[in-house]
Amino acid sequence: GDEGDCGAWCKAAAVGESAAKDSAAARKGKAGSKKAVAAATAAADAARREADKAAAKWQDGRRHRKLFSEAWLAFLRTPFPSDIYRKVLTKMHSGVMPHMPNPLLLSDFCTASIDRGGLDGMLALNGIFILMTQHSLEYPQFYNRLYQLLDPSAFHVNNRKGFFELLDIFLRSPALPAYLAAAFIKRLSRLSLNAPPAGCIAVTPRL
Repeated sequence: GDEGDCGAWCKAAAVGESAAKDSAAARKGKAGSKKAVAAATAAADAARREADKAAAKWQDGRRHRKLFSEAWLAFLRTPFPSDIYRKVLTKMHSGVMPHMPNPLLLSDFCTASIDRGGLDGMLALNGIFILMTQHSLEYPQFYNRLYQLLDPSAFHVNNRKGFFELLDIFLRSPALPAYLAAAFIKRLSRLSLNAPPAGCIAVTPRL
């Protein structure tokens, strides 16, 4: 009986050896946990750096203006209905040009829009006028194109008030030579002879 008990006891691991193994396993577990924490911390730091880079990009005003310009130029190359066209021309000088790095890129769109005539043509000329007076655009045909827009239909449209308000701005420019001012006065006077009363009222203060 004693030999059997001794054999079983002798085959078991020594108490000190078992404790050493348990201690080694515990240290290994702690080391693995520290590595996991270190890896998670490194991943979080890397993610934070990427987020900071992304935030820096969107805080860059020049980048914003560049993307804004590219988006608008792409939009203007697409066809859109007349009501949207009118809104674009109305907001062009105040809501688009001031935010573009190079507003002169809008000159082709504005000059092409003059051919729409009426108020749309005047709004397009207003865009050209802003580019000429504030951004040094050279457009020698400005007053010729303005003169062409003055036809009998200008006195009959519902939005003639806006039409003649823009005309007034253009004709008050110090860049307008006296002989051209006289030509516009003569043109408006002739058109007023056959214009409806409301049209005459709109144009008379400007003669």
